[in-house]
Amino acid sequence: METAEVLFSLPGPQAKAAKESNPKRKNLIMKEAFAERYLNPEKTGLLLLLSQISAMLKKIKILAFFLLTLTVSKAQLKSPEDFLGYKIGSRFTPHWKIVNYFNHVAANATSVMKLQQYGETNEGRPLLLAFISSAENMKNLEQIRMNNLRLANLSKDKMAAQEENAAAIVWLSYNVHGNEPSSSEAAMLTLYALTDLSNTKTKDWLKNTVVIIDPCVNPDGRDRYV
Repeated sequence: METAEVLFSLPGPQAKAAKESNPKRKNLIMKEAFAERYLNPEKTGLLLLLSQISAMLKKIKILAFFLLTLTVSKAQLKSPEDFLGYKIGSRFTPHWKIVNYFNHVAANATSVMKLQQYGETNEGRPLLLAFISSAENMKNLEQIRMNNLRLANLSKDKMAAQEENAAAIVWLSYNVHGNEPSSSEAAMLTLYALTDLSNTKTKDWLKNTVVIIDPCVNPDGRDRYV
């Protein structure tokens, strides 16, 4: 399409240009109209502003999606208070509810926690171990265990231990004595602090640490006291 045809296609100045019989004058009118519409500094600035707003809205959508994902994740993993319906320390928690909470966390923090039953009491209550670490360490639990045995000179393979950047193993046993029930309450708080992905401090600790929690060594004695 010729320039003159493009300019005449603009709706605004057609009436004014139609009154001009001089072709040069007519083209001049249309060019001025074109410049006014598309090259006006104020309008150009407005277009730039609209472009910036559009880019900002895209970033806000991405951020909103990230926050929504994090919120859903946190909503799935409940604190002991939210799960039990009361504040820890305000009453005693029966052993079966402690087991339920550990199962809840294991189901909602699969990348950083593994729950294992290692036995059963005389009265039929489960004995549990929770393994907590970074997602990377959780994939290599057996290698970390074997390296720990080598460091203690207890490994049968006699391979050299990896000392540099070796993950430490911390074992926490709670409620050995039945009449000391506050410790199992604390075990639930400890578990939540270690598995809550928004807790940046514990996330940093778990990069080079594997924490093993036995929430209640003596469930029968605890429930008898409680």
